[in-house]
Amino acid sequence: MTPPAPASSPTRESTSTAAGPREPSAEERIWSSRKRRLARSAVRAALVVPGILSADCTIMGTPERPSLMFAYVLRPEANAPRIVEHIENAVVGDLELLLGAPFVARQVEFSVGRG
Repeated sequence: MTPPAPASSPTRESTSTAAGPREPSAEERIWSSRKRRLARSAVRAALVVPGILSADCTIMGTPERPSLMFAYVLRPEANAPRIVEHIENAVVGDLELLLGAPFVARQVEFSVGRG
């Protein structure tokens, strides 16, 4: 007679305790910190471009499947086509190189500020 198969035990991630949600792992904390640093760097890189008034960047997802939300505001007199190309190629492209993975989703938007 064969013994019954052992019951699967819940993983640490799926275990809910009365104390609240689980603490993030070291890898999750490192990824979270890296996402914030890279997003701040992308904002700084955008703000040195003449014609950009403000910028905001958020990187989400996992290290293997990152996604991006990037928005910036142009001065009314700015050369929009040149700036859009620069942001897409230099800023967003550099982020992908630094992350070592392409964005699986990217939302890059710009608006024009008031004069």
